[in-house]
Amino acid sequence: MFKFKNLEEVESILLDPEQPNPFPAPPAAVNFHNNPPQFICGRAEEIQIIKKEIRNSIKFKEPKLIKVFGKQGIGKSTLVCWVYKEIMENSEIIHPMVFLNASGQPEGFHFVNFYCQIFSQLEQDQVLEKLAYHSITRFIQLLIEKGGKLENSVFKDTPITNDILDKIKKDPNELKSFLADQGTLVIKIIDLYKKVINFIRADIPVNPEFLVTLWNAFSFTARAFDALNAIKGIGEFEGFHVRIASDAKQAFIDFINLCRWSFGDVSVIIVIDHLESCTNENKSDNFSNLFSLLLELRQLTHLCIILSGTMDAFVALDEVLQEDQKLQLDNWSRMITLSSLEPELVVDVIKAYLSRFWSQQNHEPPHEYSFFPFGPNSLMYLYDTTNKDLRRTLIRLHEIINSFRKKQEIEGVESFFDGMRKFRTRKDITLTVLEQKYFVEEILKSETQDKERSTKVEMAVFNLFKIAKSKYEFISDVKHEPKIKKLKPDVFVELFGNLGLDKIRKLVFEVKIYRKGDEIPKSEVTKTLSLLNDHLVDYVHWVTNKPLSLAKYNLNVNLHEYLGRTKPLEHRELAYASLVTHFNEIFGREPTPDEAIELLEKIGIDILTISEEVKARSSLSVVKKKPKRIPTLIDFKPSEPTGIEQGIAVKKPVPPPVPTPVITSKKQVPVQVIETDKNEIASKIKKVIKKHSNKTRVYIKTVFKDLSEKQGLRVKEDEKDDVFQVIHQVVNELGYRMTASTISFK
Repeated sequence: MFKFKNLEEVESILLDPEQPNPFPAPPAAVNFHNNPPQFICGRAEEIQIIKKEIRNSIKFKEPKLIKVFGKQGIGKSTLVCWVYKEIMENSEIIHPMVFLNASGQPEGFHFVNFYCQIFSQLEQDQVLEKLAYHSITRFIQLLIEKGGKLENSVFKDTPITNDILDKIKKDPNELKSFLADQGTLVIKIIDLYKKVINFIRADIPVNPEFLVTLWNAFSFTARAFDALNAIKGIGEFEGFHVRIASDAKQAFIDFINLCRWSFGDVSVIIVIDHLESCTNENKSDNFSNLFSLLLELRQLTHLCIILSGTMDAFVALDEVLQEDQKLQLDNWSRMITLSSLEPELVVDVIKAYLSRFWSQQNHEPPHEYSFFPFGPNSLMYLYDTTNKDLRRTLIRLHEIINSFRKKQEIEGVESFFDGMRKFRTRKDITLTVLEQKYFVEEILKSETQDKERSTKVEMAVFNLFKIAKSKYEFISDVKHEPKIKKLKPDVFVELFGNLGLDKIRKLVFEVKIYRKGDEIPKSEVTKTLSLLNDHLVDYVHWVTNKPLSLAKYNLNVNLHEYLGRTKPLEHRELAYASLVTHFNEIFGREPTPDEAIELLEKIGIDILTISEEVKARSSLSVVKKKPKRIPTLIDFKPSEPTGIEQGIAVKKPVPPPVPTPVITSKKQVPVQVIETDKNEIASKIKKVIKKHSNKTRVYIKTVFKDLSEKQGLRVKEDEKDDVFQVIHQVVNELGYRMTASTISFK
């Protein structure tokens, strides 16, 4: 575990409840106003896409609509906040930007209410104030350019000088300070504007009522409050008001035009986040109103709208709209689907949080322990256990640090297996792709000898059969390396011993897990196949990660059906072979009989199916009949049912006795996506899409259905967003077009 100089000092700092927690507290949500992102990882491509769309909205008149998909906590708000931050930091241009959270109320998308929300936020962010002073400065500059005698009009009785005018021209904040000291100077400027409006109307592309109201709102007079409310859509000021949609639309146009006149070539950026809140009982009205609002906004210019939400939100939007309405949205929108960050990138994010924490302290761990009290592999596993939800991962880390502080003791979690023991909350025995990776690395690590490696798996397989035997009565005997003539097969399993001597079937499972060599030696294969050649067993099955040097066709053709699997384990199966050797260590218990059957299947031993096959064939092994004995009273005890039905133990039914049972086919359980990597998922998606590509379109829900029914890929609810992202990638690769609910082929 962790050992380095000054460990005590580092621990004392980390355990100090007076120190800030290195990780964000729940809900750990990024918010543009209250919790802007400090850094971002792994979103370079998406950042460039959004910035390009914003640049296009500045360059061209047509507005832009960007739809950002992604599951909760994946970083949608972080992405759009970071884009704006980059634009502001790398440019002197002010881009008015508004962040709104969808309220889930239909009236929130009425144009007047939407206008009020926008301008209330603009006022809070001081954008309206900046716009007022920039536009006043621009007006003064315009008068100077026109040759006006300012000192004889507005500034007649003020101490304004050419130096002050130069400062105002370079920095509008100078104007704010100057106007604050001069009391009613803004009113004089407004009066001058009214006098010269007929001469400069063409130079200022804004309705005078809007401009006068805005300037009055920051005039340092008693009238300012009423004017500001009028701009925000509350009340009236000198004839300016926002009561109906046409009023709001015109005021919005004036705002955009004034921004471009005052700030230069800019675009107004509006973000509507958390669109999933609209998937409530008002879903139909919510999305109908949103569509109407977007159509109104589409008629404006130099505007970029970003809708952010989960896949469910955009699917619901598509479901509410008619076909022509969907087409209208698709014609001016750009879709971005966010996938979960790769675990290595999440480790970088966590390192950044820890670096910020330690940079404020006098002591810190050495560089090689920069993740103290964690290890990078344990952190990747923690991320994996949250279904790759970065927000939940950071919250878990916050809670873990607090638990350390509460106990005043640090429990280091250095390795992947430490993390699995301490972080795993799932009770199932299914391995994620990341878990598979580390289990394969564990079983093939170089410090383990091949003999030891094989023996571990061999004993684990033997133990699984023993556990299964306690419930599944068709398994009548299990032995480890029993002597059969001069041979000792790894695992011997007897089936149907309780059904009579003529029903017995003898099975052998050879376990060979090697790191060295390219194949299982010929001598090993020949030795095992002799068990079939000599009719000593009824079935031979190999559990190995290397190919056999002899194919099964080297066996007598009449014995082919008695030889089971000979091909090497696949990556996933090898991972489960490793898991069974660590099961007690990870779960702190033995597998249940049902889990034992499932684990055997996951390493390529589908014993329920195998038992049916061997029972249907004649026995190879010689069955020795036991000598007859004289019946005793005990033999006349009423018989009881064996309780073997469908290969599983069942409750004993009420007499009469059940007839000789038959093991029926095991129900096939489709592979879960949690076990499948992206390349395999993409391959299955391509097959489904190509199957439907002769049509005009296919619904996404049909794709998911076919993935489950035709490709054996069952997608859980909390995994749909990630699979949707892969579908989007495949669709783009194939050159088709996709919305939240459909794929179009023509």
